[in-house]
Amino acid sequence: DYLDLEINEITNITQEDFNYKYPFLETLYLTNNNIARVEEGCFRGTQLRYIGVSENQLNYFPDFCEVNRTLKFINLYSNVISKTSPGDVSCLAVLESLILDSNPLVSLCDLVRLLPSLTSLNIKRMELNCCWSMVGMKDLPTLYTEIYPCLAPSSLIRVEWRVITKTQLNETTCGKTVEYTYFQIILLNNFTIHVRQFS
Repeated sequence: DYLDLEINEITNITQEDFNYKYPFLETLYLTNNNIARVEEGCFRGTQLRYIGVSENQLNYFPDFCEVNRTLKFINLYSNVISKTSPGDVSCLAVLESLILDSNPLVSLCDLVRLLPSLTSLNIKRMELNCCWSMVGMKDLPTLYTEIYPCLAPSSLIRVEWRVITKTQLNETTCGKTVEYTYFQIILLNNFTIHVRQFS
């Protein structure tokens, strides 16, 4: 079964919304709402295989562990997720496809090692701290990324992903990420300049 809740001005997902209410639910569309929170422990008692939470306001990777034996596809395109951690994903043993496109992620945990069934990863429209945690991505069957994905280290800026080697990634620590802030300067002639400040 599938449930389409796109464009419904939903702001929160709670256990009460789904747990044990939809035992045959396999596909859930929550695209283009205002979801900022998914309560931990949601979706218990469903058979979710696909969940789409794209174009929302999530600033963290939601807890999907209650459906870790069935969930194969997650779409988190265009949220405001700023980081991933092993605890976010390590329970998702059968996940095959993950879309993180257009989130303000700077660094990624070792998704390929933590997600043993992963075959497709979308990290387009991101500027990343390219380091050892991305080594496994060189072997993914399907990877969507920018041609020049690295914001750091300086030696990999403007280097195409296809020519970056595992050795280069392994030699780069992930301990320090590059953080930046946008300052907006509005000029009198109605042009707007965005200046990126690094720290």
